[in-house]
Amino acid sequence: MLNNKDYTIIIKEKFDTNLSLIWNEIVNSLDETLDPFKSYNWCKTWTEEIINENRFQKLKIIIIFHKQKPIIIFPLIKNKNIFTSLELIGGIASDYDPVILNKKYIIENCRLTIPLQQFIDKNIQYDQLILRKISTDTKAFLLNFTDLNKNKFYHVLNTHKLLINYDNKQNYNASKQRINLDTGRKIRRLKEIGNLKFEVIKNKEERIKLYNIFVKQKKERYEKSDNYNIFKDTKNYNFYKKLFCENNFEYAHVSCLKIEDTILATHFGFKNKNSFFWILPSYNFNYYKYSPGRIILEFLINQSKQDNLKFFDLTVGDEEYKKYWTNISEKIFNYKKNNTFFALLFEFIFIIKNIIKKNKKLYFLLNKIRNKF
Repeated sequence: MLNNKDYTIIIKEKFDTNLSLIWNEIVNSLDETLDPFKSYNWCKTWTEEIINENRFQKLKIIIIFHKQKPIIIFPLIKNKNIFTSLELIGGIASDYDPVILNKKYIIENCRLTIPLQQFIDKNIQYDQLILRKISTDTKAFLLNFTDLNKNKFYHVLNTHKLLINYDNKQNYNASKQRINLDTGRKIRRLKEIGNLKFEVIKNKEERIKLYNIFVKQKKERYEKSDNYNIFKDTKNYNFYKKLFCENNFEYAHVSCLKIEDTILATHFGFKNKNSFFWILPSYNFNYYKYSPGRIILEFLINQSKQDNLKFFDLTVGDEEYKKYWTNISEKIFNYKKNNTFFALLFEFIFIIKNIIKKNKKLYFLLNKIRNKF
């Protein structure tokens, strides 16, 4: 705990009623609408399903008060493995950082630098601090008001959004026009086969049934693209099942595209009063030539327009298709601080391994040598 005349900083090690009250106090005082990865329920569900009393992982939720008013929640996980790392909660499941900032209050009332890095260094033993998927806005705010080192931030990803009511004809190029025409043609061809329907699923029993189809479609896609199947991990399977199937998670949005009783595509995402978040699509590979994933994306964008949302957020990643559907791109950053020589050594080894993997001839030669012993 840190106390001075301006700031009090504490650490919470579990999600409980007191943390919920503090979390909601900050959220309810904000003018902005937060993304779902900052919600108490999302963070709590992820912790319960992914961490789940793992003795090598401990919650370290940092809460900063200014004159008894909570202004920042910085939710961390302490991982003990080969070395001890501190990371933001959410892992690969989160597209954006879960940091909660009462920006308006901080701008108006906080004159002294908030000693966040100083507090972490003095109160938590770690080898490496790695904060992933920090938005451009969060980065700027942390640099202006905390003691985090600007040289420790580095650009890793981009995020792509559609500002729905923004009409810029310069962005409507020949490629986009060609894709729109092709999508319309494929929709007409599907309607010739049967009754094509787009549905938003709210009933819990229907969601449970659809979840099994969704996972099966994702598994097939992962196998065909030679990517890791995240649903192989029981923890991931249960985490997404809870979000997908339970009606008590306020942001969850489940939809599907079907002909008669055949599910062509499924999407699990989030929706708040400001934005729709494109998260996990899946599709029936037997209908691949009709581009069902692209069609359900178009239906969801049109639905967002009807709902008068401001943004359709295709989230992080530079997949080519995202550039056709969006008109805003923002940078996403990581923050890394190596606190011990051991962490520096481990990072050096990691860099060398990546260099070897990228050099196919060298990688093949070293594997051949290793197999002889």
